[in-house]
Amino acid sequence: MYIKQLSLVAAVSVLTFTTATNAILGPIPIYLNTEYRTANPVIGSIASTIKLDKSDILKTGANTFTELLATIPGVS
Repeated sequence: MYIKQLSLVAAVSVLTFTTATNAILGPIPIYLNTEYRTANPVIGSIASTIKLDKSDILKTGANTFTELLATIPGVS
């Protein structure tokens, strides 16, 4: 009984880790499209820089940095 179990485990491991099995299963496709749910992008363009002067910061009324980020449409 122990030999049958051992041979079954060995057969399953050989089938799992062989190249032939991987060739039958095929490669797993990996796509670079981050918007996988729709064809149209959900988010807008990504800004590389955000420039705010003192008056812009004061206009937001933010007390913390995270509150300031929440007022910028491209970040929130």
